[in-house]
Amino acid sequence: MDANTFKQLVKKMPLGKKLPEAHYIHKVAFDSLQPELAQFIIAVGKALNINGEQWHVAKLSKNNFKLSLLSYPNFFDE
Repeated sequence: MDANTFKQLVKKMPLGKKLPEAHYIHKVAFDSLQPELAQFIIAVGKALNINGEQWHVAKLSKNNFKLSLLSYPNFFDE
């Protein structure tokens, strides 16, 4: 995946919290993403040895080729 493709796919995200600089999406909503973007997020986690159980939300930058994997274990409870 390159930076342009990433930006375009983030721009097309139908669900999640949209802020001026970033877009947040819980991993249970990955079925709504373009498969290429969902697979990329998961691949980044694996490449960094971050177990899929250790993160719940992906933060995707709208302006840069950057993402963060965030832990919110009580996301649906709070």
